[in-house]
Amino acid sequence: MSIRTAAAVTLSVAAGAGTLGAVQNGRPRIPPPPTSVYDFMDLGPAPSVACTCVPNAFALPSYRPGWGYGQGPATPGENAPISDADRQRNAAWYAEETKNLGIEAGNGLEGNPNDSLAVAQHLGLHRAIFGADDRIDAEVVRWLTLAAQQGHHDAFRMLGQTYAHGWGVKPDPTMAAYWFDQGARHDDPISMTAIGFLFAAGRGVPQDWETAVAWWRRAEARTPLAARFLGDAYACGAGVRENHERALAAYARFASIEPSTSIQVGHMHLNECAPHDDAAALAAFRRAADQGYPDAQIELSGLLRQGRGGEPNPLEAYLWARLAERRLPSGDLKARATNLVGAAARLLSAAEIAAEDRMIDGMLAEAAKPIR
Repeated sequence: MSIRTAAAVTLSVAAGAGTLGAVQNGRPRIPPPPTSVYDFMDLGPAPSVACTCVPNAFALPSYRPGWGYGQGPATPGENAPISDADRQRNAAWYAEETKNLGIEAGNGLEGNPNDSLAVAQHLGLHRAIFGADDRIDAEVVRWLTLAAQQGHHDAFRMLGQTYAHGWGVKPDPTMAAYWFDQGARHDDPISMTAIGFLFAAGRGVPQDWETAVAWWRRAEARTPLAARFLGDAYACGAGVRENHERALAAYARFASIEPSTSIQVGHMHLNECAPHDDAAALAAFRRAADQGYPDAQIELSGLLRQGRGGEPNPLEAYLWARLAERRLPSGDLKARATNLVGAAARLLSAAEIAAEDRMIDGMLAEAAKPIR
């Protein structure tokens, strides 16, 4: 089947999927497509390295705030539910947009890479609105491939992600690496970060730490995770000679806005891989704790209880540990939070504990209200 024939079939199927009611104006209410740097970097387990300076080197954060909520220390890690009314609105919007996609599809088939990518991106929303459909997913790959053949650099990155996850194709780490490499060679910093990760992990390409570091250096100033991974490399001596000062310089680029990087800065200070500075560690963990990262909340609790970086504050130490404990699934991290809750509680009165628990109940209830 030619792409022109397949396109006509797919656009027809896609439009038919949305006939749930009258078309309503406005954008759909759906989680954003997987286009953040975290989504593109979801490429499998992090490479294992021995490191005394920072934990979880080269790993993505285990927590990311869920879509549809506000911000803050109690924000859920899962997406907000979608109402039946929103589902109907989303389906109607998608059907109407699909009807209008013919011009872009025609332009793409005539050689316009922007329109080819636009068709792929629209069809890609089908998964979020209706669920996975092998026919639609395969058609997304066809349009992305066409856009890539026509020279659209964003399509390189998206194809890398598609082959890494097996959306519309069989998972293929070699093809994922090929397309991320193409994106990197066309100056895309997210592709540089991704191909660096694949070289570090030896996934789809031979393991080569020096090449990984070289790509992260090129992207260091342009995307937070490249700087974070480069900092990890220098902190751990992976692919380069261990250099704590250089690690801190890489982390410092985005530590104020990228929570996992701020957490690494805190550990560098605590583990004396940077000048030992409890106040700096406290500030670094607090930045990430305020954005909802439970591992930072746990570290912050320990410092506050011990009075490291300031006066001892068992009341706040209890709040942070208890908040992390309430939000975490079962596991080692939750067990650590539970231990810290107990340690802080032993320094408080029953009345103080009850007041903190009421405050935490309120924080969790408020954070769990979707924003419309």
